[in-house]
Amino acid sequence: MLAYLGRIDVGSVRTPNVRDYLNWVDDHRAKPLSASTKSKHITVIRKVLRTAYEAGAIDSIPPMPKVPRRDNPRDWFDDDEYERLLLAARESAKEGIKVRGVPITMELYYFIVFLVHSFLRPTENEVFALKHRDVRLRDDPKSLQLRVEKPKTKNAILWSDTTAYAPDFYDHLKALYPNRKPTDYVFLPGYPNRTTAKRVFENLFNYLGGCERRSKAQRLFVAPYGHLQTHSSFERQGQPAQPG
Repeated sequence: MLAYLGRIDVGSVRTPNVRDYLNWVDDHRAKPLSASTKSKHITVIRKVLRTAYEAGAIDSIPPMPKVPRRDNPRDWFDDDEYERLLLAARESAKEGIKVRGVPITMELYYFIVFLVHSFLRPTENEVFALKHRDVRLRDDPKSLQLRVEKPKTKNAILWSDTTAYAPDFYDHLKALYPNRKPTDYVFLPGYPNRTTAKRVFENLFNYLGGCERRSKAQRLFVAPYGHLQTHSSFERQGQPAQPG
C-alpha cells in the first residue's frame, strides 16, 4: 500500500487514486485480489484518511470506490432431483445399506425433510443441537416452534417456526425412539459428540448424493442454506414430501 499511495500527499488522495491503487495491485499479482480482500484494503485506507481528518491534515474524506461482488449462488436441488433424493433415502433404508458400518435408516429420510421444512441449518449449533425439550407444537397455524441458540448474537435464544408439514415428520422421528427423554437429541441421540453425529449423517447423505447428485449433496453441508431453495420451490407448488 505504501509503495503506491505513500508517494501521494494525503491531501491529494481522491477516489480515482484508490481505484487505481486496487488495479495496480491486481496488475502485480498472478491472481487478482478477492472482493473481500479489496474491501479490507479500502477499510485501511479509510482509517488512515480518518486519522488525517481528525488531525486537521485534510478537510474531508473522499468517498471510497465500490467493490463489485461476484454473484455465486449456492447450489440447490430442483423438484425432480429432490424427489429422487428422497426416493434414494427410502430405498436405501429399506435395503439396509451401510456406509462405513452405519446403516441408513428412515431417520436420514426424516432428517432431510425436517431440514427443508424447519429452515434449520445442518450444523452442530442448529439442527444437531436440537433436543426434544426444544420442540413445541402450535395448533393455529399448525407448525412447530424450535428453540435455537445463537451464542454469537445479542439475543442468544430464539424460537423458529416451521412449515405446517414439519409436525408430521417430527411425529415419525419420535416413533423411531419410543423411549426418548426430553433431554435427548432429536437426531442421532446415541452420539453425544454432535460433531461426530453431523459427520455420520454427512457420510450417509453423501452416499445418497452418489446415487443422485453427489456434488449437490455435499454442498448441502458445505453451504447449509442451499436446501432452502428446494423448500421454497416445493412450497410454491404445494408439493410437500410425503411423511413416510
